[in-house]
Amino acid sequence: MIKSTAVALALITVTTASMVKSKPKYNTKDIDESKSMIEDLLANQPQIYVSENKINSKSDLDKFLGYETVSDEELYNAIDNNNQISKENKEKIYIVINKIKEKSPDFDFRIFYENIKSLNITLMDKNDIAKEYGLGVAGCYDTKKNTIYYSDGYDDMNLYHEICHVLFDYYRNDNGKVVYKFNIESKSLGEAMNSKITNYITFDNSYSYQRSILDFLLVNCPYSLTEYNYNGIGGYKIKLQEEYPSVDFDFIFNLLDSITIVQNDFNMTLNLDKAPAFIEELFNLVKINPDTYPYFKVICEYVNDDVKEMLSLNSELSKYSFTFEKIFRCKQYVLSEKEETILSNVNEALRTSIDAFNALNNVDISLGFIKDEDGKRV
Repeated sequence: MIKSTAVALALITVTTASMVKSKPKYNTKDIDESKSMIEDLLANQPQIYVSENKINSKSDLDKFLGYETVSDEELYNAIDNNNQISKENKEKIYIVINKIKEKSPDFDFRIFYENIKSLNITLMDKNDIAKEYGLGVAGCYDTKKNTIYYSDGYDDMNLYHEICHVLFDYYRNDNGKVVYKFNIESKSLGEAMNSKITNYITFDNSYSYQRSILDFLLVNCPYSLTEYNYNGIGGYKIKLQEEYPSVDFDFIFNLLDSITIVQNDFNMTLNLDKAPAFIEELFNLVKINPDTYPYFKVICEYVNDDVKEMLSLNSELSKYSFTFEKIFRCKQYVLSEKEETILSNVNEALRTSIDAFNALNNVDISLGFIKDEDGKRV
């Protein structure tokens, strides 16, 4: 499929397919055709069809690797003995290991150990990266080559993000027998999960709206680091479907993948403004778990006009119209996540003078007493 056709399919997916799902005036044929457009777009991405050799669980990992544990000494020796990695990058790798251990003391590092023994971190011309991996990609971890590629200007945050992929993604081809572990499906939320994990180490603002959706899903259905390590994002989708069978998670995951494909491959941004049915599907979880509404509000910061129309047509959502109105009214004044974080962090410093005044005025300075006009001591 030529790229222009893929872009067109993605645009139609986000607009038409979303609207078809939300409006009952469309018939079953329309819905089936729209869903097939999603499938066409996803099917034209690189695929590996050897599911019998895909690592989906701890038992699969035990079977394909042939051992059950890796010691810290083995892990650290593998890093030290890899002469393809610079001293500076080895220090970053040690930071990643330590942060992961803080979050999950029993984390299974076997995939990381297998990768780190031959991992390469290589500078690549940004134009070559764009040709090979997509116009919106400035660096990546190529699982098949076990290599992190980065371009000039690639900062530490991005490198940490790719190192986190090395923790979970795996590919080996031994005389035609392929064994692999990475997110073939649901790549969008897989990237969001990786971004979330990178935030254990440093601030990562990539895949921000996908991460806001992931955060919302996680408060509805928790998924531990260990579960993700063994079962991937596909395992999370299965867990969600089992817990909430009335919610169309195929639609949610596929639509997100369509948007992310266009973002990465063609450096185009498709906003959720054009996906009211997607927001409505997510809102089904709020109906089940009302306490998760604050997380749903964060997602709504990425949408606007079409969602307003949906609110006016949907009686279930109309009672929340005032809350949505406040979100939309303030949206134009909200900066990017990174900029808002900077303002939030500097707020404490800017409050120093007023905090000092309050401490002196309310606690430290004794002002004594005086007599008022009636001679009373006040």
